[in-house]
Amino acid sequence: MKDILRMILKEKNFSTKDQPFGFEESIYADRTDDYGFDFLTVLFLDKENFSKTNLNQYIEKLFKEFSQQDNPKMGWDKNLSLLIMLKVDSIDISSEIQSLIFDIEEDPFMFKKYILPYTGKQEDVFTEQLEHCDENEILNFLNLVLYDAEKFSTFKTKRDCEEYLLYDLVSKLFIKIPYLNIINQNKEIDSLMTEIDESLTVEEKEVLIKLLDLKEPEGDEIDTQKLLESIGATENE
Repeated sequence: MKDILRMILKEKNFSTKDQPFGFEESIYADRTDDYGFDFLTVLFLDKENFSKTNLNQYIEKLFKEFSQQDNPKMGWDKNLSLLIMLKVDSIDISSEIQSLIFDIEEDPFMFKKYILPYTGKQEDVFTEQLEHCDENEILNFLNLVLYDAEKFSTFKTKRDCEEYLLYDLVSKLFIKIPYLNIINQNKEIDSLMTEIDESLTVEEKEVLIKLLDLKEPEGDEIDTQKLLESIGATENE
């Protein structure tokens, strides 16, 4: 999952480095632009090491390391997030782990915390599917999966298949990574309308405009004579 997270963060204009502050199995990422700055630490854990005691120790140490930096940026604590990638054996996690996830994420102290459980099989399926996409377009890949109607239908009805595992992981990434944004589908509609417009001849565009002008108030039928006239036909044709 490290490579997947690196790719996502890189495409979101983050700089990354491994093992920040000496912490193994972690990634530190930051970015600065005209609107502000963001800091994210990603911690990779398996369920055997997932306990409130261990996490509290890590969180306290991480917070201390940041607070003791030379010339820390004002407001860094409000822009620091911790993402915990929790590897589990099954997507059906126990109620004990679910409760622990809730307690940690809802804890308002120190900084924002997100926990994303996933399985090794999900990582394998994601990596295999991603191989068919350009390496610099992982965000596009995520949106394509999220908006895929067939994958969503499978996700809602079937559990024991790769499509379900893929959609489950992608949807969690959008929920747990605060910097991921869903592509505005209106832009895609605008692009589609542009393609349609460019494919029409001048005469076809004139007919389309006339047909659109015929739109009646909701519930009223379009006048047949006007419709025929708009396309250059008569009732007898």
